[in-house]
Amino acid sequence: MKESVSTTLIRSMSCGLIYSIMSIVCGWLFHSSIIMLDGFFTIISTVMSLVSLYIAKYIQKEDFVNFPFGKEVLAPLIVMINYIIILIVSVIGINDALAGMIMDHTIETDYVVGLVYAVISMFTCLVVVKLLARGAGSHQLITVEIKQWRFGMFFSLGVLVSFIVALLLEGLGYHRLSQLIDPLVSIGITLSFMVIAFKEIKQSLREVLNGTPKLAIKEKITSIITHSFSGYCIKQRVIRTAKVGDRLIVEIDVVIAPDTVLDTVLEQDKLRHRLQTYLTAACHSHNIWLNLNFTGDAALLD
Repeated sequence: MKESVSTTLIRSMSCGLIYSIMSIVCGWLFHSSIIMLDGFFTIISTVMSLVSLYIAKYIQKEDFVNFPFGKEVLAPLIVMINYIIILIVSVIGINDALAGMIMDHTIETDYVVGLVYAVISMFTCLVVVKLLARGAGSHQLITVEIKQWRFGMFFSLGVLVSFIVALLLEGLGYHRLSQLIDPLVSIGITLSFMVIAFKEIKQSLREVLNGTPKLAIKEKITSIITHSFSGYCIKQRVIRTAKVGDRLIVEIDVVIAPDTVLDTVLEQDKLRHRLQTYLTAACHSHNIWLNLNFTGDAALLD
């Protein structure tokens, strides 16, 4: 794990703290549930950034005695917990918005100030996304941060659209309808984020369970292995792949015949080095864990 991961997380956490305070204060002052919701989402993301920072440093500390296979599984686990918490807050936010609409607890919203907030918020999120992408953007924990800030940018776009529509309705004399735009858009954006959260939870759970990587990565790995073995005579080959956090696990079991080229440790090591080099170059955003095993008995592959 690169040291820049911690630095990038600190940058995201600092920006998130400032942004969340600004959002909650603006939402409270200008009576906007959608701005308040934006602030609460950012607070949760900031807290989870702090947890991610600790986990990133913990994963970085090698402990071969207690964790001989590493601690990379903590990364997808934290991502999953992060989105589960966001789902809970989303449900609470939708419930509050619906309750306010049903019970007619609407108050005047300063739409002009809201428009200014939305523009500033969109610009802020865009800048933070660019800053994070320059850091350790390929690491799983940073990828989650970038996704959340990118969602914040679209959330702000939703705020902008909702206030523009509300202003138009207010100008046309539909006062009551204009007051419903804010909670309705808030619910719509929250539901869209919940869909994203479910997808991320599914992917994270897959990694926790040592699931295979995406099809594009699998095809790339298979192509490299096929090319590397093209000059050798082998009886059988079994390939297993898994993605856990930032680690890409590639295990290859090969059945060889006696007295062939690969029936020597020297040739086997040459092939290992070649595969490690090719895989590292092709999947440079991951840490490659390569296991290449040779046997003369096909029954041992089961």
